[in-house]
Amino acid sequence: MIKTQNEVREGSIKYLRKVLKKNGGKIDFNDYDTTQFVSVTYDGGNHPEYASNAFSTVNSVFIDKNGDICLNTEDSSGYDIDNISWEEVFEVAQFMYEVLKIR
Repeated sequence: MIKTQNEVREGSIKYLRKVLKKNGGKIDFNDYDTTQFVSVTYDGGNHPEYASNAFSTVNSVFIDKNGDICLNTEDSSGYDIDNISWEEVFEVAQFMYEVLKIR
């Protein structure tokens, strides 16, 4: 069965939310012994002057006070996951899965 982009995005977000809730609302990738990393496109967020930096490394994923999933990147401390593509949401979820396997 072929999944649509929305199904992949929704499934990935559901996975992220479930794992985050089981881990106190935050996964910090710097806490794990890995040489790998995941980057997402960065549009500048609240800082348009940073928009020229096309990619930003994800340091952690967390649930904010509003219950939204956010990314702590090298350029933003609360980058909403809705700002990235479905492929990148899937990559973040896949990376989280791989990092947690190392644990």
